Amino acid sequence: MLKTKLYLFLLIATIFALNVFAQDDAEKQGAEIYEKYQTALGGKENLGKIKTVETISEIEMMGTKKKQTVIEDKVTKKRYAVTEGGIEGKQESGFDGTRWWDKNMSFRGYRENRGLNVKIDPKNVRKLPNETIDGKEYFVLQNTDNNVTVKSYFDTQTYLLARTETKGDVSGNHLSQTTIIGDYRKVGDILAAFSQTTTLSQGITVTQKTLSIRHNIEIDSKIFEYTDDDKKTAEKIDAKSPEEALKQPMMIKADSNSVFKDENGSKLTQAEFLQRKNSGNYTIQPEIENGKMVGMRLVKGSNETSVGAIATDFTGKLLDNSSVQLSALKGKVVVLNFWFVECAPCIKEMPELNEMVKKYQGNEVEFLAITHNSKDQITEFLKKKQFDYKIVADSQNIIDAYKTNAFPTHIVIDRDGKIKFSQFGYQSGIVQNLTKNIDDALKAPTKVEWDRKNPEAIVPDNIKKETLDKVWQTINDSHFDRTFNGVDWNAVKTKYEPQLANVKTNQNLTDLLNRMVGELKQSHIKIIPANQIAVNGQSHEQMQEMAKTGSIGVTLRLLNKSKIVVTAVRENSPAAQAGIKKGYLIKKVDGETIEAILQKQKEKGGFQLRDEIIAVRAVTGKLSGEIDKKVSVTIVDENETEKTLEIGRQNFGNARDLDFESKDLNTDVGYIKFNIFIGDLPNKFAQAVAAMKNKKALIVDLRGNPGGVGNHTTALAGMLDKEKRSLGVSQYRYDKQQFEYEGNDKSFSGKVFILIDELSGSSAEILAAGLQSNKRATVIGQNSAGAVLPSTMAILPNGGALQYAIGDYKTPDGKVLEGRGVTPDVEVKLTRKDLLAGKDSAIETALKLAK
Repeated sequence: MLKTKLYLFLLIATIFALNVFAQDDAEKQGAEIYEKYQTALGGKENLGKIKTVETISEIEMMGTKKKQTVIEDKVTKKRYAVTEGGIEGKQESGFDGTRWWDKNMSFRGYRENRGLNVKIDPKNVRKLPNETIDGKEYFVLQNTDNNVTVKSYFDTQTYLLARTETKGDVSGNHLSQTTIIGDYRKVGDILAAFSQTTTLSQGITVTQKTLSIRHNIEIDSKIFEYTDDDKKTAEKIDAKSPEEALKQPMMIKADSNSVFKDENGSKLTQAEFLQRKNSGNYTIQPEIENGKMVGMRLVKGSNETSVGAIATDFTGKLLDNSSVQLSALKGKVVVLNFWFVECAPCIKEMPELNEMVKKYQGNEVEFLAITHNSKDQITEFLKKKQFDYKIVADSQNIIDAYKTNAFPTHIVIDRDGKIKFSQFGYQSGIVQNLTKNIDDALKAPTKVEWDRKNPEAIVPDNIKKETLDKVWQTINDSHFDRTFNGVDWNAVKTKYEPQLANVKTNQNLTDLLNRMVGELKQSHIKIIPANQIAVNGQSHEQMQEMAKTGSIGVTLRLLNKSKIVVTAVRENSPAAQAGIKKGYLIKKVDGETIEAILQKQKEKGGFQLRDEIIAVRAVTGKLSGEIDKKVSVTIVDENETEKTLEIGRQNFGNARDLDFESKDLNTDVGYIKFNIFIGDLPNKFAQAVAAMKNKKALIVDLRGNPGGVGNHTTALAGMLDKEKRSLGVSQYRYDKQQFEYEGNDKSFSGKVFILIDELSGSSAEILAAGLQSNKRATVIGQNSAGAVLPSTMAILPNGGALQYAIGDYKTPDGKVLEGRGVTPDVEVKLTRKDLLAGKDSAIETALKLAK
């Protein structure tokens, strides 16, 4: 028995050792491949000479071309971008070294970083097994940072980067993208890629063709800073005199040789420097050369270490070459110390910090010291000084992630991964402050984990408040109408904030917030639960959950304000197999009447569309559910016989996937129908139109189409009209923008008929109304939804999303469609008689007019 245990112990130890060696070897190989990549580009020395870069590109996405100029300062990591083109107009964004900002037609101000912008980190990269894609073998490197993983594929012959795959969770949302990189050209002594194509989920592709690249250009540093053109504000200066300021404790030790600079890099006197520093608007960034501090620079303050915020995850390497990841320490209290070997205040407090480490030995506390210094520099330092924290070397990426601009900086992270305490700069009494917060964090019970995707999950109080605040603030900052449609938006917050006390579950919170935004009485403003979000891709778990749900396979409409009628049955669907046909009425679902289902939907709050829309969506939702459970459906057939059927469900894929159909109705008339404006629609539409270019007429069926991507409307309009015109105009908060399109000789020249009904909304209405106003299309059917406000989405702290309107819309002839809809040129009402007879009166009407 003893021999067996010893054998198992040795086996486990051997496996562990092999894993460690394999990991070290993978990281070594990764670093070697990355170094060869740098050599292929032109070498480290030449790459290091690049201080500034200007890149001008043409970007094509969803049928719309835009021009983008990006200016980067490689030294300070600052960035500025301006994009022009498309219905969004001019868009500016930047990173000032501390915060991200946006300036566009609907929003101006600072924002959180929302994208997958992690780059290859040569200090934290490891080699994976080679992969073969489309018959070609690649070296594969991987690095992970802040819950985002990047896999980079390098050509095994040239070592040039050919592909990246990026996945991760940002603000509670799972994002994914694949980028193909190529067309390398010489720019001076450097090879640069002039082409990249990024594919998101749902078929969305972004193609970027670089037009020019310039290195080491002169830059006006002001372009990186956000300026509020709408409301100029003067910089706040503290009233303290320079003499008083000099008495304040400095964060970093300065001497007579130190150079002092403002946020733009201009030199200051020490008195001027301290006066601005003490205003409270700045922190200090040391400027270090060869491991020594040569100066200090003012940097705008950061919210990255706000108490209560989730601590940014990171992975680093300790002096013994073992790895440490912050998220893996959840359940423990973690104390961070940001320092460097030349930092006199950092060194001064080390003896006290060492005593504190001894005090908490055996407790669930981890002490990590984060520094940009190399392992060799720290080893030399420790020969003279004692520091008992676990030291994470070569960690400039962690320092940047925490926007740490003052040394020492101390942060206490509680057992739930939230920042409990933070202090910038040297101050007396730091150990007392740290000890108090560590003790409090150890005593506090960890919160029960909650599932953001579960509507019935209990929501923590702080998440409720943060979510309501973000919803209110986002609309407050971005809504196109500063009168908020005549609603006192401040009073709305005052009304609903106290109601959070009665909120328990995520569904409760969603319902409350929908009632809150419903006060605006405008479309395209609603809360979408986390389990229903389909933005930039779903995680594997989401895809698995979606695969478990389905529907019976019918399309419905509300007939005569009271009856739900079947207008289409999917072939070979559970409904078809149960004998359901077009024209059948749905009386009950799981024993619940249509009236009761409609009433429950209305009670959820939010903006209320017409009953024709609400009823159809509510009953469709009721018919959908788990595929392994049958639904009870009471129907009325063609003989007016009422019967109850037990019908199974089938998964037909994501309802937001593009479903495109094109066909010839006869030799003279073509037909195109699609379910949503999304994905690769412009290309599919262009191919269909090209195949029908010799037809005398084309029918575009938008019945039941809820809309989607706004840029698709102009792309499609340009294929149906040879003239250059506009589909209308949107008024945003700060500017207005035309929905302009350009026709050409390849555009369809025959008659155009557009079919709409009460479920045609948003982009479908803009396309129909615009071409109708331009006398280019005849609109047939029933009045549309009247929900046309341009909108975008923001991910919320509770895992859900806020869809919010950012603009108003008017047709080219000045008609307002919001709340009114598109009035057809030829009205064709839906009748049960026609459905039972297999007739489509709207198509028949279009065929008659096409003759």
